[in-house]
Amino acid sequence: MNKNKIALALTLTFSILLITGCSTQATPTNQVQTTPTAQPQVQGPGKVLVKTTPIPNVKPPAPPPKIPGITSTEVAKHNSASDCWMIVNGKVYNVTSYVTNHPGGKAIVLGCGKDATSLFESKHPQKAHNILQNYYLDILK
Repeated sequence: MNKNKIALALTLTFSILLITGCSTQATPTNQVQTTPTAQPQVQGPGKVLVKTTPIPNVKPPAPPPKIPGITSTEVAKHNSASDCWMIVNGKVYNVTSYVTNHPGGKAIVLGCGKDATSLFESKHPQKAHNILQNYYLDILK
């Protein structure tokens, strides 16, 4: 009986060393690593159960924040009555849905796809500035 206990203790010790300390390969970062969390439990002669708990992978750093703004190159792509963006005082507006309602008729299309600040300022009262705010997209980058 004493020999069985010694053999079991040696088997248990060898198993623990084998499971916890003999790995020489690095664990890939996309796999879950495990570590022992409790004392090994003997499940019968020569059988050992080691409980493990997953260690979550470390997430990569977040991408840098998006710099706000729209470039003039992007604005230039929207240069028609059916797709009309314009720049007024350093801000970009999508006035496409307003083109058909513009009191000045098709004159609004002259500002599509470009900086229309001087055109807008020379023709419009403060009320027009208030209307324009409804079509704001972003600042000019």
